[in-house]
Amino acid sequence: MVIPKQFRRLVEFHSDADRDLEVFKPWLATEKPEQILDLDDNTNFTHLDNLIEVTGTGYD
Repeated sequence: MVIPKQFRRLVEFHSDADRDLEVFKPWLATEKPEQILDLDDNTNFTHLDNLIEVTGTGYD
C-alpha cells in the first residue's frame, strides 16, 4: 500500500535518476524525518521510514 505522503516522497526521491531504491529508507530517515501517526500502535507517533520495508525489487 502506498499512502499519499509516501508517494510524494518517492516522487521527490526519484527526481534524481541516479538514486537506487535501496537507499530510499535511509534517505527518508535523514532528509525527511517527518513524524506521522501510527494508528496500529496505540496511536503513537513514528517516522515514515519506520513503516516501510525495502526489498530487492521494491518496497512493502
